[in-house]
Amino acid sequence: MNKKNQKKLYVTITMDVDPDANIAVEGSITPVSPEMDRRISIRETRWGLYILFRIADILDLPLTVFWEARTLNLVNLTWPELINAYRQKKNCEHGCHGYRHEDYDGKKSGQKLSFEETKALIGKASNIISRTFGCRPAGFRAPYCRLTDNLIKALGTFSFQYDASITVKQDKSPPKPYQIGEESEGQIREIPLYQGRDSKGEPVSGYLWQLFEGNRTPDQYLSLVQGTARKFPGCMLQIAIHPWHLRANKKNQSPARIGKAGVSKLWYFLKKLQKIPNVELVTVSEYLGL
Repeated sequence: MNKKNQKKLYVTITMDVDPDANIAVEGSITPVSPEMDRRISIRETRWGLYILFRIADILDLPLTVFWEARTLNLVNLTWPELINAYRQKKNCEHGCHGYRHEDYDGKKSGQKLSFEETKALIGKASNIISRTFGCRPAGFRAPYCRLTDNLIKALGTFSFQYDASITVKQDKSPPKPYQIGEESEGQIREIPLYQGRDSKGEPVSGYLWQLFEGNRTPDQYLSLVQGTARKFPGCMLQIAIHPWHLRANKKNQSPARIGKAGVSKLWYFLKKLQKIPNVELVTVSEYLGL
């Protein structure tokens, strides 16, 4: 998108594809799924991917998908038709979300990764995504949205064009791209996540986490979009989803009511989102003109 309409807010639907309800644990750089005896599950992630693909297909929505490479491999092995559908979908961008959802900064694991360790993992993940979709990923979102200096350097090494991990808040700066990293190490652009306010003035971010946990309504997120469109035309707002969240909660519990309620809320939100004046849905790369 070489010339942006400065009267529009650009919105991108992003997906973090990783194991079901995964959490970081002490002593390991890789996560576990709750109720799984220190292992991971991708059952709800697979179904969430299917549901999101169907919704995006019906509503003709552009998607920016950040794949954890291990999960991508597992879904491709067990449901190759689903990955092929994403491969063939028009207006769908494929980015990277780590190799095995690593705790790169060691905040929980206690094992901060060196530059060489980080570079090796990003290289593995990038290669898997490239082989699967036929093009190298341009974008990255850090697991847990915790970006490290070593990650920034590694992303520059593999010619990533942007990162989408850091959150900016309404009272500090608008959600517009800015440069991160040293020029000599391959500077990249940060496409920030955004925390604004709903119609009552309460803080709300573009992650739909609280929607699927039942703590917020679709209308509160629509209010975030409308407010951002008024205040920051020409900028980009990311709406972020974990596919597993359509089928389970953060404890990896998946009673039928969670799935039905989550899909219904998401459908309502996306249908209304498409009708908001001066809002255009795009992929991140389309917004950046890549």
